Amino acid sequence: MRTITLLPAIDIKDAKAVRPVRGGVDQSIGESNPLAIAREFIASGAAWLHIVDLNAAYENGGNTSVIKKLIAECGGVKIQVSGGISSTAGLTRALALQADRINFASDALGDVNWLKEAFARLGDRAAVSLDVCGEQVQARGTDRKFGSLLRYLEELSAAGCARFTVTDVTRDGNLQGPNLELLRTVAQHTDANITASGGIATLADIAALKEIKGVDAVIVGKALYANRFTLGEALAAAV
Repeated sequence: MRTITLLPAIDIKDAKAVRPVRGGVDQSIGESNPLAIAREFIASGAAWLHIVDLNAAYENGGNTSVIKKLIAECGGVKIQVSGGISSTAGLTRALALQADRINFASDALGDVNWLKEAFARLGDRAAVSLDVCGEQVQARGTDRKFGSLLRYLEELSAAGCARFTVTDVTRDGNLQGPNLELLRTVAQHTDANITASGGIATLADIAALKEIKGVDAVIVGKALYANRFTLGEALAAAV
């Protein structure tokens, strides 16, 4: 039986943990201290954390000091950082955090040559977000489209991208289940590893992802905060 890695998400805005939803940010998640949430996840068995800097993602400041402290105090767990990493300045900021993996924003597709240089520098520490609407890749939180999903899969795979983080933007934060058809399509067009993101609502969703060859990781956020299941239950479903 295949296993996949589960990454519980912590989205940070103005130094507080929030729960993003499509079209806005719902801050009513109970505990708002990112470090406290990280410790709870680690105590429940998390081996990875997915940390998103929402301020950086929307070009409204950043949470570098908060995330740096979180990483420093959460030894023994691997960290993937995300949020606004689409330029040299954003990459420099992310590298200073000394995270285990850097998840580039879909905005980085605006300069594919720059991304290729980043792949050469980072190797398997690099992942690229593919935020998908229909058959097009678009910038997260906007209607700005970059072009064909298949085009970018082909071009970035050939350039050495080791991992794609794939999100159906119409399902992100809506607890409607992941877009399995989209993930199967991506798996058919790349040999890179795939992290599924967006829409996870049930333990059955996690089990279904395990059946898709190429999908070896899943980011879970709102379902945990909405108490659809516990992290312990999700981790058990992933193995």
